Amino acid sequence: PDGTTMAEYIAGREFTVEDFLQKKYQKCLAKMLCAFHTSGVRLVNTYDVFRNEVAAYRVAVEKHSAPRIVSRETLAEIKEIERKAKKELPLSKKGVSTHNDFLLQNFLVGAKEKIYLLDFEYAGFNVRGGVYYDFGFFFADNLFRKSPITEKLFEEFLNIVEKEYQRRLNRKQIYWCAIAALLVQVWWGILRYFSVPLKERPYFKEYVQKRVEGVLKLYSEIKRKES
Repeated sequence: PDGTTMAEYIAGREFTVEDFLQKKYQKCLAKMLCAFHTSGVRLVNTYDVFRNEVAAYRVAVEKHSAPRIVSRETLAEIKEIERKAKKELPLSKKGVSTHNDFLLQNFLVGAKEKIYLLDFEYAGFNVRGGVYYDFGFFFADNLFRKSPITEKLFEEFLNIVEKEYQRRLNRKQIYWCAIAALLVQVWWGILRYFSVPLKERPYFKEYVQKRVEGVLKLYSEIKRKES
């Protein structure tokens, strides 16, 4: 909050989906996350994905004509899913420091295959979703890559994570967090659509539509498992 930035150069390479396919790297990621989540570090800024990002972007989007990207009916459905996601991820008095931008570009493979977690720009003391948000974000961010991380592969990773954390993870909460992360991308993407040059708009239109499909698909899957 006071603008202080710390940086250190670390030699290495960017983490890839191909790396993630290897169990040894999944174990490294699980160990790294567990060390961070259980460190006791309490970041001074609280983080609520709905307050800090989803609602902020949605309110800004309402100044534009979003239906040219997504139909009014679909937008209404997305807003209803947002309302349900917020209800399913209630505020917690016992938060935890989370990274909140847990994507492949922010992992660095250094010497002796040590994994580093980079870029804490969005990190904060998470009061909605807790540690589950980092896992949900990771799944959501990898749904649209050329080589996506499937739900089956993600579940295998969560099994490894549970051994490291020595406790059962709430899968339902994780997937609701994934929906929350996708909602961030939907509203942010629409906002970007209206702020970029015309030649760049097709990219962001497709970006938004894919993530809308992701929200609807994940929500449908959650309902199917509940029934």
